[in-house]
Amino acid sequence: MKKNLLLIAILIFCVKSGLSQEDESNLYKRDTQKNDISINLHPFLITEGFSINYDRVLKKDISIGINFFKAYDNQNTIDNRDIDITSRTNFSIMPNIKYYVGKRFARRFYVQGLAMISSGTQTSFVNNNQTAQDIDFTDIALGIGIGDKRILKNGVFIDFGIAIAYNIIDKNSPDILVHPNLSLGYRF
Repeated sequence: MKKNLLLIAILIFCVKSGLSQEDESNLYKRDTQKNDISINLHPFLITEGFSINYDRVLKKDISIGINFFKAYDNQNTIDNRDIDITSRTNFSIMPNIKYYVGKRFARRFYVQGLAMISSGTQTSFVNNNQTAQDIDFTDIALGIGIGDKRILKNGVFIDFGIAIAYNIIDKNSPDILVHPNLSLGYRF
């Protein structure tokens, strides 16, 4: 009886081992590569800036990344909004962590947690007069976001989503930062 159980256990182990090893040639590039680099199109179209993203896949459902944004010119506007859609931010660095929902390898719908270090110029009015005063700010923000990454078989992808962060240090900075994302990239 013990020999039969041992034989069955060895047979099951061999079958499971054989089935779990997939042929690498049958997997698409999007399911084997772990580095994503992309350019965010939002700054080109809206805020006249440049933004580049890098993500590293840690597990099939988790990646960490960093985003760099630099405006071409001083992006301050003459208003006193408490919400900034990156129009007054001149520079930012945004590390993030993404959790992909579903069974696919680091793609499709995700939620993210992020931190943002940003600097820029806030224009405010003195004593509700028409006299405007430019105030420089540097701040740290914490936030969350959602998005969707659609990857083709060859590794080219489009990533779209939105993140909202709350500035926590400088009283002269906008309270809320909104970071829209429409990126084209490549997984390698």
